[in-house]
Amino acid sequence: GIQIRGSGAETRHHRIGTTTGPLARSNQIHSNGGWGIYFTPTVNGAKKDVTIQGNFLGTTSSAVVPSTLSNRKGNIGHFTIREEVFAGIESRLVRREIDGVDVVNNQHGRYQASGGSGGGGSGGVR
Repeated sequence: GIQIRGSGAETRHHRIGTTTGPLARSNQIHSNGGWGIYFTPTVNGAKKDVTIQGNFLGTTSSAVVPSTLSNRKGNIGHFTIREEVFAGIESRLVRREIDGVDVVNNQHGRYQASGGSGGGGSGGVR
């Protein structure tokens, strides 16, 4: 997947996706054995400065169906004390249940829930 590193001002330059919605020319971030997008431990308070918009995360389709193209650990992760699903940057990346789209128009597919610390991906489908 995509790893986001850095802190402070340098993190503000990270941008993934330039379309305003999931369109034919959007990025498709899927089928990764780990995370689709992953924040390293050094990215903490600066997460709100990262732009992630208009992507297909864990899917190549705008249809909300269980994806066989899922990112095994999740669409967006962050390493703090342990690896975890990062629910949203300032809640912008939290998917709506009704259509799987977040408020900045990323289309989220389903993913394999990770196991314990360091996650081997042993859980079920979320």
